[in-house]
Parts: sequence; C-alpha cells; structure tokens
Amino acid sequence: MRLLFCLGLLAVLATPAFAGKANLNPEWGTAPYQAPSFFIPDEIEGKPIKDRVVVVFHGFKSAVPNGTFKRIYKLLRDTHTVIGVNYTYFDIEGTMQHLDALAKDYLAGREVVVLGTSLGGFWADWFGNRIAAKKIVLLNPVIEPKQILSKYDGKTVESERRAVTFTVTADDIAKYDGMAVEVSKEPAILLILTADDDRQVMTNTIPSFVDRGRLTLEIFPEGGHTINLKKHPARQVIRDYVLTE
Repeated sequence: MRLLFCLGLLAVLATPAFAGKANLNPEWGTAPYQAPSFFIPDEIEGKPIKDRVVVVFHGFKSAVPNGTFKRIYKLLRDTHTVIGVNYTYFDIEGTMQHLDALAKDYLAGREVVVLGTSLGGFWADWFGNRIAAKKIVLLNPVIEPKQILSKYDGKTVESERRAVTFTVTADDIAKYDGMAVEVSKEPAILLILTADDDRQVMTNTIPSFVDRGRLTLEIFPEGGHTINLKKHPARQVIRDYVLTE
C-alpha cells in the first residue's frame, strides 16, 4: 500500500540538493518539492493516516508544502491527514496515473475533501469529481487551463519551490486539450473568489459552477490571485466548511 510513496520518496532523497537552495523548506527539507510525489506530514512523522483526509493541489509554478498547504495543515491537522500533491505541470497522463495511485493507496474508505488554488483548483475539481469526494474547496480556480497558460507560451519561467527553470511551449499547453471536469456525484463545493484577482474574470468563473448543485460561494474584496491564508478571512471560512457536517 505504501510502496509507491516509499519509492518516490527514496528517489527524491537521492536527488542532490540545489546550490543555494538547501533551506528552501526548513520544516521538512527540500526534497518534498519534487514531482511527482505525495507530501504527507503524518506519514513522515510516523503517524497513522486519519479517517478524514484533505488533499491539497498547488498552482502553476508552485509546489507543496507551500504557504497554502502549511496554513491548511495547521488548520486541520488535528482532525484530518493533510496530503499535498506535487504534480508535473504538463504531464497530464502521468498526473492522472499519480492521482489514481493516491486514491487507491490512501483515500479508499476515507472521507475526503479536495482543495486547490489557481491551476491546482482545476486539478482539485477534476480529481474531487473523479473520486466522488465529500467536498471540494476551490480558491480562485483556473477554469480553462489553456486560456490561462497561453500567456506563458515561449517564455522561460521559474518554479522557485522546485528550484527549476523551464520554457513553456505550445505543445506543453496543448496537452490540456480536451481535458474537462466530469461531474459525477455532485460533491459539495466551496468556491472562494477575490474581486481583485488579476488573473481571472469572475463573470466567467461563477457561471461555470452555478448549475453544479451544492455550491457555497464566497467573494472577498481583496486577497489577490494567491490568497495568503495567514490572516485572510477565507482561512476561517475554509475551516468551518471542512469541519461542518
């Protein structure tokens, strides 16, 4: 059951430290930022996986454990096992296989909440419906990945958390062709948007969810695209939503 994770972790630990980046993740070390991998503090610390799980997806160029993951972990670690998914941004098939392994090895028979931000919001919505999660929490989610990622076409970008630089190509972006969320058993959804998000148009985001069933919509005037949950009121909204039956 744990073979996939153990092999992945061993591969990560065998990766040389990046020059000047040794303290990238002081709590748990640099290794968890590599992809593909699952990041599970409970397992790292030798604790059993709880009956309730929160799966967290990071956004484009990011990786877990980022700030969002750490805030969610601190909010819910007493009641939930919090799992971070490090996916490869443009390996769609590989990510799907990675997530199927996560569902099989860690989520079967457990109550699952899936949370994602930005591009991770798209993946969280896709995965949450795939496994019929109890709840899905989306923070400024990307609705159409190709539309958002197209601005990076031909550009060299850096993922600071993975200490890697890469060039985005049209072929990379095209890998999201035809990929869509297949709504299954209508998980309850908490959609959190910020009015000052400079990467989304709320008038396009909201209509994508209004017919999805059990929707809770929260719109905050400020917070930007990447909401800092350290002090933002969305923090308490998320906690209350996850813990309320």
